[in-house]
Amino acid sequence: KESLSNCLEGVKRIETLIENILSFSRKSKNNNVPISINEVTLTAVNLTSSKVSKSKIKIVLDFSDTIPKINFVESHLLQVILNLITNAIEACDGKGDTVTIRTYVDQNRKDKNIIWEIEDNGIGIKEEDKNRIFGEFFTSKNRGTGLGLTVCKSLLEERNAEIEFQSQLGKGTKFIIAFNNEYRGKDDK
Repeated sequence: KESLSNCLEGVKRIETLIENILSFSRKSKNNNVPISINEVTLTAVNLTSSKVSKSKIKIVLDFSDTIPKINFVESHLLQVILNLITNAIEACDGKGDTVTIRTYVDQNRKDKNIIWEIEDNGIGIKEEDKNRIFGEFFTSKNRGTGLGLTVCKSLLEERNAEIEFQSQLGKGTKFIIAFNNEYRGKDDK
């Protein structure tokens, strides 16, 4: 059983690596469509629920109910959000840690004012690693590919979105994504 479990885990890592390499190596030709960041985030949270329950981490959702839709390729946004949620979960030690996900409109920004952020109270990022985390093949994980954040940044930049982070070693990390408010439709929620 243990060997089979290890084999399945290895296959999952290979699938993730191939998926990341393919995403990194090609630009999307899909049209972006109006989507709800909140709905995509809920999908991602549901997909990671078993990992969350095993690690005993609490996920807190703080969504704006008036946030407008954005133009994006839904599968790409899901990939970005899943990657950031997974990273936040893995950064926590599981002993009562919390991962908070927020959406809101930042009235202080003229452009790129639709904000999605995720904050954990995990291990944080070492000072010497901060300039390298978006670099290709950089990872601090034993089993990481080093492409996750690179792919996230690339997918976001394709749609003129920005990603930044704040981190303090031993206290946690916050990733912030800023999207353009380009979509104007009847049902913006």
